[in-house]
Amino acid sequence: MKNASSAYLTLLLTFAIAEATPTHGKVQQPAVTNASMITAMAKGTDALAVGDSAGEIIILSEKEGEVRHRWVAHQGPVRRLEAQGRRWLSAGADGSVALWDENSRIIWRRRYGDYAVNDAVLRGNQTAFVGGDRGGVARLDPQWPWRRPGEHGPATFALALDLDGQKIASGGADGRVIVRELKRGEQVGSWPTQQRWVTAILWTEYGILSGGNDGSLKLWQGFGSELKRQINTLPGPVLRLLKSGRRVFVSAGHGAFHSYDLPTLDAGPSLVLSQGGFYPIAIGDRGLYFGTPTGDIKLWKLDGQQSVEHLWP
Repeated sequence: MKNASSAYLTLLLTFAIAEATPTHGKVQQPAVTNASMITAMAKGTDALAVGDSAGEIIILSEKEGEVRHRWVAHQGPVRRLEAQGRRWLSAGADGSVALWDENSRIIWRRRYGDYAVNDAVLRGNQTAFVGGDRGGVARLDPQWPWRRPGEHGPATFALALDLDGQKIASGGADGRVIVRELKRGEQVGSWPTQQRWVTAILWTEYGILSGGNDGSLKLWQGFGSELKRQINTLPGPVLRLLKSGRRVFVSAGHGAFHSYDLPTLDAGPSLVLSQGGFYPIAIGDRGLYFGTPTGDIKLWKLDGQQSVEHLWP
């Protein structure tokens, strides 16, 4: 990996992930340990996938928190996980994306290049869209591959497919959101959104939500032609956006989780932890799962008491 000191790592330095990132040159083999920092999460059919700073993926049963499978998936931090039924797409700082079956067997692995992948989404069985360091966006599949280097300056941080699976939105260090059609990667829209970096994107039936490291959250319609709603008071960078029903959940850095109703962005329940840091999240039937900088998995139960339950280890 040629660019370990990436813009993405600069973002996460604030949240103490830098010490878990491989140094320039030879990547050390990850150690199997519970102490690794949780860097990515996804909720599948009946399981929770967890990626860590050592490049491991751990599959946990959603209810009991029991380990079903555990393996080294990447040479460096796992930066994104996505569930498709009982299969898992992983993206890593080693510049690769991989698709795994429910028993941790690899289906395929593809390389973005020598630079880290910061986000990835899966469409169908063979097609992965990735964004990474050096600001690139790419479609990795055998039939219709394309690459658009340098689209977002130093780094592309976020991707989101539209609800029909025909377009993809990307955001990055240039503060813009770019929308492309999937087959050939042709641009169909582009507009400035955040004052600084676009660090998270969510495509909803009400429009595109963009979050930035300036602590803002914005809802757009018509490929940026109309700003519908805006929030500028989040306590830290918007690191992840997830939707459940008509509510969007935000991991906002500094150990803060917020929720907002769509399309009004009226505030819902929130949770602020005493320990700040970088907290990946996943939505399940029982509530909001989050990983801690110390390697623990916890569940924010969205019941009347808004309680927090320890799941693993």
